[in-house]
Amino acid sequence: MNSEALNTYLRGRIRQIRHGRQLTVTAAAQLAGIPVSSFSSLETGGHRFTLGTLQKILAALKVAIAEVWPPFWHESAVVSDQQLIAR
Repeated sequence: MNSEALNTYLRGRIRQIRHGRQLTVTAAAQLAGIPVSSFSSLETGGHRFTLGTLQKILAALKVAIAEVWPPFWHESAVVSDQQLIAR
């Protein structure tokens, strides 16, 4: 998965979680401590996530990174760990 596809996936998951918590963009941005325009731009693809901004948003939504990260990346990490242990 390239970085653009990852950002697209993250945007969708964050929007889905925000909607599930019945938060507006304004409310979520305020909780995360970032400008509303930046939050909106992140969700719509105008900007890419930085690790710092992603951490702020996840903390505001009270979710772990595993809840928004693509599931097939988790499986790849497990396989890699098993391969390292086998060596």
